[in-house]
Amino acid sequence: MTGNETAGAAAHARGDGQHREDAAAAIRYRAWSQAVEACLHTGRDYRDLDPWVDRIGDGIAFEDCPQSLRGVVRGGLFQALHLRRPDDGRLPALAEAIADDLYRESPAGDGGGLPRAVLANRLMAYFVWGGDLAAAAPLAAWIGHALAGGPRGAEAAALQASEALHAWASGNGRRAAEAVDAGLAAAESAPAPEWRFQLHAHAAYAALCRRDDERTHRHLEALRGLAAEGGTLEACHYHMLASLATLAEGDYAEAAEHTGIALVLARRLGAPLIDAFARLGLCRIAVERGEAVAGELLREVGTLASRCRNRLLEHLTLLLEARHSLEGGQRRRATAQVRRAFDLVRRYGVGGLPWWGERSLTFACETALRAGVEREFVRGLIERHRLVPHSADIDDWPHRLRIYTLGRFSVVCDAAPVRFDRKPQRRPMDLLKVLVALGGRDVPVDRVCAILWPEAEGDAAHHAFETALYRLRRLIGIDAAVTVAGGRLSLDNRHCWVDVWALERVLSRIDRLVHGRDTGRRRERLAHLMDRALELYHGDFLGAEAGESWTIRLRERLRSKFVRRLAEIGAAWEAMQEWDRAAACYEKGLDVDDLVEVFHQRLIACHAALGRKAEALVAYRRCRRTLSLVLGIAPSAETEALMRRVLRAPTAP
Repeated sequence: MTGNETAGAAAHARGDGQHREDAAAAIRYRAWSQAVEACLHTGRDYRDLDPWVDRIGDGIAFEDCPQSLRGVVRGGLFQALHLRRPDDGRLPALAEAIADDLYRESPAGDGGGLPRAVLANRLMAYFVWGGDLAAAAPLAAWIGHALAGGPRGAEAAALQASEALHAWASGNGRRAAEAVDAGLAAAESAPAPEWRFQLHAHAAYAALCRRDDERTHRHLEALRGLAAEGGTLEACHYHMLASLATLAEGDYAEAAEHTGIALVLARRLGAPLIDAFARLGLCRIAVERGEAVAGELLREVGTLASRCRNRLLEHLTLLLEARHSLEGGQRRRATAQVRRAFDLVRRYGVGGLPWWGERSLTFACETALRAGVEREFVRGLIERHRLVPHSADIDDWPHRLRIYTLGRFSVVCDAAPVRFDRKPQRRPMDLLKVLVALGGRDVPVDRVCAILWPEAEGDAAHHAFETALYRLRRLIGIDAAVTVAGGRLSLDNRHCWVDVWALERVLSRIDRLVHGRDTGRRRERLAHLMDRALELYHGDFLGAEAGESWTIRLRERLRSKFVRRLAEIGAAWEAMQEWDRAAACYEKGLDVDDLVEVFHQRLIACHAALGRKAEALVAYRRCRRTLSLVLGIAPSAETEALMRRVLRAPTAP
């Protein structure tokens, strides 16, 4: 045999050997994938995945794996780690690799034997249940393109399930419902129980977000039947959803029972994140019941959330921890936890939609607004969920009903002015004006009748009152805002905001602040409160209607208190030698009541302190002219003495 023949034979032998190695690797990886997919499909005990995950090693490149099988293997390993080892450091890289494979080719292709719709579904679940909606956005766009291609059967059902998941998690319940209906229609033509379960589950989540009880229970009934035919995963998921539904209805006992079953099943399943969500459910039920939250349990869940970088779990845990901190008297810590929770929303788009119980979410929003945390987002959240505050002293709360009485009278409901131009509408509004004028709380109905219907006898007056009250509620659209109990009429300050009440709260805070110690923070708060008071006080109570006798007491009390607080703020600025701020305060005081001579005096003094002798003289002449024209008197001896001192003072060079 020649040298060339020998070399050729050796190369052929090497080629045969490489071919045999490739064939053996293909057999190994295909068997591995089939075993993993079988375990994932049955959904009974994910601990069975452990030896297969250990066998694959620590990498994700799989260089010895045939190219045609790499997508299959990555997809199986990704799902196995997500369910069994959610803190595994390979998950982010696997997610990126799977996403790259998906985005690189047309949505109409398949992923090396594993349907790309399944890969997209697993990836969407990883992003959404991990609380990273920002990362889910390009995947949602890819799914939209894939759906535009007209897929059918199980592929269409899988894609619609992913679409529904992203839609309700993004707050689009209507789009989620459309995706569910389309997915269920596609699933009818294929044996796809897994996708039917997912679709019904996402429909239930979307209905919970929209507080649609009828639709929630309809899909829960379907899930119960599918769970009976499925594995441990389906049963666990059903009980977690049933717990959320019963908790939303205030049935804490049944919610706790469903959560307890879900927790047992999650532990039997060996799925750490599902177990963590079940434990979090127990903590939330304790909060809703007003019971002490198990701090240690919350810390365990929070540690797992941080280790897994699960933003949704971390967000929900932070909100419950904040409630726990507040109950323990740790207000500063609670505020920090709420700040962190809403920061996650801003950065990752994470929302706790079906887990946001009204009571806990209201508490979190109150805490956030008091601390100035994510103000616009929080206000939007309140408006979307129509939350009613527990406390009545949060002026920044976006109340649906707002009543303006200072300098004018107007009523705004859901950001739109309430029109009351026609005669039948005026009496209901008169009722509202009188109610505010008399304090707004526990006002005797007889007293209201005596003011509005003085000529009517008892029964006739009360009938007129009931008619006016009915019409008032119809006009404003919020019955709970105006209540009658024990013959007394009230405005519920949890359901409405009144400028008079807001002004009085601000003036009370100013009163406390002007007597405090001088600090940079005090100066900042004082300036803010003064701006807020001026923003609220547009003029006398009810403006042009101030001549009514029942308006006098409140009008004079507010004016007197407002003028007094402006004088105190001005004095505080003078004490801090903030002369410009003090002068501005006195100018505002004169806008409200230019007959208050002390405002003229202090304005002259402020200009003098700033070396502005000409401005001081102008202020003095304004004082003399106003007092002469309106009251027919001259300035006091004190004002005259002050002006003489100003004129004698040397002019600054």
